[in-house]
Amino acid sequence: MYTKTKYLLVTLTFVSICYSQGMLNGYGLGHYYRHQGLKNAIDGISWIAPSNINDVSLSNPSTWHNLDYTHLSISYGGSENILQKADATNGYSGLTNVVWLTPIKKISSIGFVLEPYVDQRVNIVDLDTSYFDAFDTTYNLVRGLSRHGGIMSIKLGSSFKLNEKISFGLFNNILFGSARTTESIFFDGSPILKTSRVEYDGLISELFLSFDLFDNTKVYSHYSHTLRPLSATIQKKYLFDDTNQNGYHDYSVPGLDFPIPDSVSSDQKIEVGDLHAPKNFSFSVLKYYKTRLSGLIEFGNMRDYWKSNNFIKFPNENRISSSNYLKMGLTTYPKNYSIKLLDKILINAGLIFYEHKLDKKNMNVRELGYSMSIGFKFKPLQNQIGLSYYHGSRSYSNIDEKESVKQIQLGISLADIWYVKRRQK
Repeated sequence: MYTKTKYLLVTLTFVSICYSQGMLNGYGLGHYYRHQGLKNAIDGISWIAPSNINDVSLSNPSTWHNLDYTHLSISYGGSENILQKADATNGYSGLTNVVWLTPIKKISSIGFVLEPYVDQRVNIVDLDTSYFDAFDTTYNLVRGLSRHGGIMSIKLGSSFKLNEKISFGLFNNILFGSARTTESIFFDGSPILKTSRVEYDGLISELFLSFDLFDNTKVYSHYSHTLRPLSATIQKKYLFDDTNQNGYHDYSVPGLDFPIPDSVSSDQKIEVGDLHAPKNFSFSVLKYYKTRLSGLIEFGNMRDYWKSNNFIKFPNENRISSSNYLKMGLTTYPKNYSIKLLDKILINAGLIFYEHKLDKKNMNVRELGYSMSIGFKFKPLQNQIGLSYYHGSRSYSNIDEKESVKQIQLGISLADIWYVKRRQK
């Protein structure tokens, strides 16, 4: 009996979490964007190896100086998570990547990247309603928890070409963001809420190396180290009766939220450190076949070091402690000087495998997926419009359920000569 009850509770919790944007959102800090889909619509499946012309990857600053012009790239995407057995579907969309970079005399470059880092959207409702009798009346009790927000990343990057074969790149990754958590008890239809707000701050340094092994083979590597672990400032508020059911402690007409907002104040702010301190390593080999075809293989590892805390409310206390990935891809390039429409198309396809290890219960998450990207070059400065699609199947080692992950992105990369010396009159 105990085993059946435990299995039922796990299943119900799983369904509730996945009605947010995937089960991984409920673990620890939330769902890391680098663990799902593609980073942007221009680079395709690769993270550090170029899958574009001119030997440039928007995610690898050690390649930026190979450009001839200043570039601005923007990607917008939508994702969908589907539980196959429970037939539960949820999706969301938003800005996935913004990159601005400027090469300097073909030997250096500067730029910045803005992208989401962690998604913390979770909405859990206890499907088991409690009933009790009091004063000749039967009351019901339903519990719930919701969390909204996330963490963004601003990367300030630069590169330097050491010689014809070796170049370096550097990112200073600034993490910032906030999340709002609401714990609710619906007492006979009247919600009683307790809210808290968390503000995040952290700093990660990333180092990139590009090396020409042979004329048609190139090697790329990446290493990141946490300079300042992710910390949080937590502010908890008192319980209140949400009369107008808008989720905020405010004045409502008719009636008032109880107690009146002016009569109570928030608790003191709590500082919590070492919530997230990752170390990453990635390695990629890119080989060109003739002039219009290349193949790549890329693998990487991430380990997260943190200290446990009892101040931040997580839907599931488990979290990702390490992650490994393997990618393989092929790219066909457009012809540089052809005026034919089909000769201006770039195609990128690949396979990816993830394995995430969770901190507790020896649980693993595995994902196998594929991607397809198509780009179109236009104008003399090699502007590009890109469309990418990703589909993956995710499984959990201790739950008999599979999750389908779908993502589609649309991106545009514009190039121009921004800095021109004025002619003397």
